Amino acid sequence: MPLRFRVNVYVVGGSNHASRAVALLRDVADTHFGGDAEITVIDVTSEPALADAAGVITTPTYDLLAPLPRRRIIGMPRSADVLAHELLLIPLPPQAHRGPHPS
Repeated sequence: MPLRFRVNVYVVGGSNHASRAVALLRDVADTHFGGDAEITVIDVTSEPALADAAGVITTPTYDLLAPLPRRRIIGMPRSADVLAHELLLIPLPPQAHRGPHPS
């Protein structure tokens, strides 16, 4: 049986920004798919050819491969709920929005 949630995330590896991007994806996978997920982290500094082939111009970039429809999200969402909404997985609660990151 294929995985229900598959995402490639392009990051600059080793940064706090990269860690946060991956943590948000893991939260979405755990919350909405019971961990039934394949998250592929691609470090654009060590694998620039992969980023170039995918047309990645900034990080983080999230490429949702499954479930369909495929989606691309560019930039850091405020929360896992916002990311899940942007990936078309859940409706966005009225109080959630894209904006400054919590400290």
